Amino acid sequence: MGINDNLPAAFRERMAGLLGADGPRFFASYASAAERALFVPAGRCSSEAFGRICPFPVERIPYLPGAYRFDCPSPGNQPLHHAGAFYVQDPSAMATVSAAPLKPGMKCLDLCAAPGGKSVQLASGVGCYEGGAGFLVSNEIQPARCKVLCGNLERMGFANLLVTNADAKRLAAWYPSYFDLVLVDAPCSGEGMFRKDPAAIAEWSPSAPAYCAKRQAMLLAEAAKTVAPGGFLLYSTCTFAPEENERVVLAFLDAHPSFAPCEVPEGLRAVTAAGVGLPSARRWYPHIAPGEGQFFALLRREPGGEPSAPLFPDARSPLTAEEAYAVQEFLADTLLSHADLSLCALGRARRIAVCPFPVPPENVFAAGVTLGTVEKGRLVPHHQLFKAFSERFARKIELPPDDPRVAAYLSGAEIPCDVSGSGWAVVTLAGLPLGGAKVSNGVAKNHYPKGLRLHA
Repeated sequence: MGINDNLPAAFRERMAGLLGADGPRFFASYASAAERALFVPAGRCSSEAFGRICPFPVERIPYLPGAYRFDCPSPGNQPLHHAGAFYVQDPSAMATVSAAPLKPGMKCLDLCAAPGGKSVQLASGVGCYEGGAGFLVSNEIQPARCKVLCGNLERMGFANLLVTNADAKRLAAWYPSYFDLVLVDAPCSGEGMFRKDPAAIAEWSPSAPAYCAKRQAMLLAEAAKTVAPGGFLLYSTCTFAPEENERVVLAFLDAHPSFAPCEVPEGLRAVTAAGVGLPSARRWYPHIAPGEGQFFALLRREPGGEPSAPLFPDARSPLTAEEAYAVQEFLADTLLSHADLSLCALGRARRIAVCPFPVPPENVFAAGVTLGTVEKGRLVPHHQLFKAFSERFARKIELPPDDPRVAAYLSGAEIPCDVSGSGWAVVTLAGLPLGGAKVSNGVAKNHYPKGLRLHA
């Protein structure tokens, strides 16, 4: 028995009525395997460079910037994945952020961010790398999922972001009229996951869409409070139910006359269907384009007035004299330049961070770039330092893709190197940072985190 035979009767009846003559094609798509693709952040690796170094077959998806279909059974074990060269994601999920008019330097909020695919797209699009001007608050209400989110964003080497686990009302109070773009990828009944995850079928019920719609309406209303004048609000779900999609957006527009719907790029319109009663919104169907299922609607707040400043007490603390001495000694020996770095200490653990923006006093999982912690008068470096600041390192162990030391390093082994002297170095793969090592007498002692290592 296939997935198609297990689809709930109420779902089949609704979709048949919604799609009409396209219904048979839609249901036939469930006989095919779920689609997978990967996203290559432009700020980390150009499409030309990725094509040269990628060891498995890939094919560009022309209507999704940075997206590729691929053929690889275990992409997460690929060294390039560890280096942050790509993020594996469903093509339809990539479409949402592809609809946004992203520009370098924008301030963004991803309200429901875990596991992080859309945050990766946002951070890449607005320039959240070290030296860039973009800023992202990536939020996830569930702490366990927030840890996964942190790990994914850290792997990609971003610097200018916050990872929080606050509720929507708290974020609205912290950041009133602040963001240039806010994404609400709302929790939903998950109908677009049926082919990818058959367990989603068992969890679905005819009452699920109405239940989810209440929460979605609340999230959208709170998120709207954080949008700056002239800014954008992007709403999405991975479900097909109109009561969770168009009806939520239409009700929101009725209650918020300062927002109006916007058209998405022509390339996306060509591979999606118009929204039900809201043509500017788009529906991604698996029988029209490869992917599982997605709904997205782009709204804009009318211009007028200036963005507000964050409204919370800044949790950044200045370094103590002992911390400042240890950090400066470490940075002078390790980085080519460091005088411009905005140093601070965060939390009870006194994590030393580079963080040029205010930090909320609670519900923060990560802020800026964690350099490490000062222990016994010395800075013990954090993995994120190597991922985000690789370009600044004075010592680099540069490995080509076919070098056997790549696999050895990722498994936690010491590796020989031609770096002279002693001290901390960044290990790179085709110019992309893998992690850190401490060099002494031509040997690099491995400091790749144990939880990330590959096992034979």
